[in-house]
Amino acid sequence: MNISTLTKIDKPWIYRLNCQDYIMFKKILNFKNIDFFVLNGSFMKTSDAFYDELVNKIKLPEYFGRNMNALSECLTDSDIMQGDIFIIFIKNGDDLLVSEPNDFLESFIDTLSLVADEWATPVIDKEIWDRPAKSFHTVICTKRGNVVLDKLPVFK
Repeated sequence: MNISTLTKIDKPWIYRLNCQDYIMFKKILNFKNIDFFVLNGSFMKTSDAFYDELVNKIKLPEYFGRNMNALSECLTDSDIMQGDIFIIFIKNGDDLLVSEPNDFLESFIDTLSLVADEWATPVIDKEIWDRPAKSFHTVICTKRGNVVLDKLPVFK
């Protein structure tokens, strides 16, 4: 398992991981300068529960609008996301949005990809908000097949 992949700005930005590798993955992630957010798909079965878990674990602001556009804005806001490397790890990924139509999960994956793409692009405007490119990756731990998640590359 090459954890350094998750510290780079290169694609792919979203992976699935066999759940049996989770313990090894967690031990490896004791790097400094990594903002590591662990979400639990078992607590994210419905859209309301999904947003509750995001707010609680990522510490999104009170004004967060509980929709994908607002999620994208918050996850790309350097006042909210202040680290150098961001990794979102979703354990029990098979339960993630299981009570919602597949297009909701697809929208979440698309949002995470857009967020990662934005962080991977440096901001060079010669202004106070300039920043270097940063790494943003998501790893979703799964045990069984899922129409949406099976499309993701496997993290090795």
